[in-house]
Amino acid sequence: MAKKGLVFKGNKKPLSNESFLYKKLYSFIPLFDTYYYQHGRRVKRTVKTFIELEIYDYKICVISFYNEGFGGTGKAKYRVRCKLGPGHIKAIVRACINAYFMLVKAKGHHAFVFSASDDPDDHREHNKRYTLYTRYIDDNFEDRHKYEEDGSIRLNTFKLVHEDYEFKKQSAQFFEEFEQRVEDEMNSPDTDDCK
Repeated sequence: MAKKGLVFKGNKKPLSNESFLYKKLYSFIPLFDTYYYQHGRRVKRTVKTFIELEIYDYKICVISFYNEGFGGTGKAKYRVRCKLGPGHIKAIVRACINAYFMLVKAKGHHAFVFSASDDPDDHREHNKRYTLYTRYIDDNFEDRHKYEEDGSIRLNTFKLVHEDYEFKKQSAQFFEEFEQRVEDEMNSPDTDDCK
């Protein structure tokens, strides 16, 4: 049986077409059990989430996650909805925050960046996913009042930087380019498979 909680799996080097310095990989299974109904019977299911922290120059951390076995390949896997309850989603976002703060404890303050992808073929400004994630971040981020926020409701992107973070100018430039990539991906035909 897979280990529950947040588990560090290792670091990954970038491929030739990737621009991050390295990627920290985690798996996460909540400590509580998840159930669904199949043919009128309550069935227990284990949902494993993979959390990725891409580390860029100037201590910039882009966080993403996806759930194992729910379809989608390539970048589409980050957009697949798994019909998980709000408590489960909150646990995943909290695990992402915990992974981020492990990085901060080991390497110092980093910019915290994410994009709350829309569902495939359904691009909406200020989507439910974005609203839910930012609310959970606001509720669970340690010393949240010491962080400056940036983002785009239209693109569903979000960035936090600590008041003591030393690369604010560079992170602002990175975030501008990050948002352009998000917008380009939204407007381009998706070649990845999303089930």
